[in-house]
Amino acid sequence: MRQTFGILLALVLLGGCTIPRAADDDPDGAEPAGQRVTVADGSLSLGVPTGWETVDELPDGVAFAATEVDDENQQLIVTTFDSAGAAEERVLEAAVSIAGQGGVCQRLVDDTTFGDPYLVFDCPFTEPMVIRKVLVSVVDGEQSAMVLAQLDGATLDDTADVLTPFLEGFVWE
Repeated sequence: MRQTFGILLALVLLGGCTIPRAADDDPDGAEPAGQRVTVADGSLSLGVPTGWETVDELPDGVAFAATEVDDENQQLIVTTFDSAGAAEERVLEAAVSIAGQGGVCQRLVDDTTFGDPYLVFDCPFTEPMVIRKVLVSVVDGEQSAMVLAQLDGATLDDTADVLTPFLEGFVWE
């Protein structure tokens, strides 16, 4: 697990396509397959994807972040909320910010690409590299989370190998 990480959600939403990474204390860095972690605010636990590394030090408002070990452009960020509607509001705001970067975001209501029906915004980029920013609103009773994934993929379906098990692994505390 990384001890430091200069992640800023604003860099992903408003800036470029990469999150700066800290020096690697652990040469292989990846979490063991199937490892569960509890997010920073304790509201849920989730499974870390195989070949990804988590972040210990997070900025305010970010409950979990991880990057793929061999590709820092592959990123997962989770923000949690105490109300059901908050994640949907934040997903909408983030989609507007991403559109301001030149992404064209498509809103998909009750999309089942990742299993259960979710509100999803699919925001593909072709410049400066081919990458997708995918926003997912996850709601459980009066709790919710916004997932921001930045992944390679020519289509939304191409991101399902990472996002489907990641989202299915959410367990609300």
